Amino acid sequence: FLLLAAEPVPAAEKLPPPVREFFDTHCVGCHSDTKAKAKLSVESLPANFDLPAWVRVHDRLAAHEMPPKGKP
Repeated sequence: FLLLAAEPVPAAEKLPPPVREFFDTHCVGCHSDTKAKAKLSVESLPANFDLPAWVRVHDRLAAHEMPPKGKP
């Protein structure tokens, strides 16, 4: 039985490139690891879109609560 230690891959790296680019452009300015408004960082979310945090993201977008007025 052998365990290999490896550097963890940041969650954003696991996202498909178009998704990562979208969040980098529209979300990371307010929802990053260093500035997590509403206690949400999209940089730290794994690419498992079934997680409650992704459901929360979806719900805020669907309700037009995000992005805030005046933001792309």
